[in-house]
Amino acid sequence: MSNFNYKKVLIIGATSGIGQALAERFVKEGIEVVVTGRREDRLKEFTTKHKGSYEVFDLSKIDEIPKFAERVTKSHPDIDAVLLNSGIQRGFNFTRPETVDLKVIDEEFTVNYLSYIHLTTALLPFLLEKSSSALIYVSSTLGLVPLARCPNYCASKAALHHFAISLRNQLKGTNVQVLEIIPPAVQTGL
Repeated sequence: MSNFNYKKVLIIGATSGIGQALAERFVKEGIEVVVTGRREDRLKEFTTKHKGSYEVFDLSKIDEIPKFAERVTKSHPDIDAVLLNSGIQRGFNFTRPETVDLKVIDEEFTVNYLSYIHLTTALLPFLLEKSSSALIYVSSTLGLVPLARCPNYCASKAALHHFAISLRNQLKGTNVQVLEIIPPAVQTGL
């Protein structure tokens, strides 16, 4: 992490898996973190064990994102990087369309993609005022090479991948760096 020049990272989705592992790594490297997620018990456990603070937030509640962004940036005006990492993965079998729950499809796409767009929109005014800042998106290799078992997850991560590329081009010349992490297959609670 020697090239990581940010001092305080807001981590969206830090209660397990990749988000929690990256939060631990940031702390180990001396970088402050604000961890977020739905499960307050895990956030408390993290901040008790490591440095940092937490904000309980459920990304599926996209209408609450502007208030969350306002609250977290007022409480932590020194945040200079945001890691967007939350995700859910469900299996669907379209050979049996009667088993496909469209509400679950909507929820998965909302958490894996639409919430990121809402967060980006809500946080960009704050980040654009910084002398240097970053938006870091955790996508997936399944957005590049899909797996038949989870087509909606793959589609949401493909959408996120293309959004990150487009956003990077739009923000070229600003102080906001757009990064994408495409992790290999890892064993997580996803």
